[in-house]
Amino acid sequence: MKSIVKKDFYFDLPEERIAKFPLSKRDESKLLVFQNGEIQQDSFKQIAEYIDSNTLLVMNNAKVIPARLYFNRDSGALIEVLLLEPILPGNYEEIFNATGRVQWKCIIGNSKKWKDGELIHLANHPELLTAKLISRDQRIVELTWSCAENFSDLLDKIG
Repeated sequence: MKSIVKKDFYFDLPEERIAKFPLSKRDESKLLVFQNGEIQQDSFKQIAEYIDSNTLLVMNNAKVIPARLYFNRDSGALIEVLLLEPILPGNYEEIFNATGRVQWKCIIGNSKKWKDGELIHLANHPELLTAKLISRDQRIVELTWSCAENFSDLLDKIG
């Protein structure tokens, strides 16, 4: 059996061949099949044809959150905030159930334009969510909202 190495996973995939949105009938999505050294295309609803009956199939039902948020400064500058890790509360279950205020470790796009302690507003829904830069060095951002929804429901609404 041939050893699989990292470079085996590199291949040319033109941008126009990447789906941007799921089909309404997900099982009609394209299935890329690599078999016997050849690549072919099929429909996802045919996936059982490519899996041996004694194969263990593990399903990932993890929920993907809309973790990339866009905010505007009063000057109009766009600040991108990518939520990475919960800080306050310190675990995922508690932070998604929190109401009113949370803190996240983030990647911040255009951070040079965001002043320490400055309050910025969600780009598409400025009335729903504000953000404040708590620590530039540690990349901690505090998000606050006044509606009664927990953070998970709020993300579902704005994501």
